[in-house]
Amino acid sequence: MPDIQRMVEHDPITESDRTILGGRAYSSTPIDVKTYRSVANTVSVSGDTDLVAAVPGKRIKFFSRLFTTQSASAVTVILKSKTTGTVLFKATFQAISGSTSGVCGDSVTPPAFLGATAAGEALTINLSAAVPVDYTICYWADDAI
Repeated sequence: MPDIQRMVEHDPITESDRTILGGRAYSSTPIDVKTYRSVANTVSVSGDTDLVAAVPGKRIKFFSRLFTTQSASAVTVILKSKTTGTVLFKATFQAISGSTSGVCGDSVTPPAFLGATAAGEALTINLSAAVPVDYTICYWADDAI
């Protein structure tokens, strides 16, 4: 397959390129394709738990996060870069009153992102108490630039 990145406005698609690309003419603007992923689960142990495994040489960039909890105890939730411990997000959920649960979520449209780990580090959650916290994280692994 031809190097799509080399195709710029003044570098026309050759007949060879057209054949490899299925006979269609494509935009000559370089594109950056990301593979977006999500992880959703429940964590209920105090301390650190990896949510997204480290990818060698890549940063885990998350663009959406959602946390919910229903507990009689308050809990502080921290997202961080595993080894460096850089805090990427922190929220404290107060103990529930009646049937109220704690919810915290936000998102942006990629390529913007809410936070990113250091290169080659896992995205880790830390709970201050052993209470169930449901989470959904949308992310991609990006080159460490």
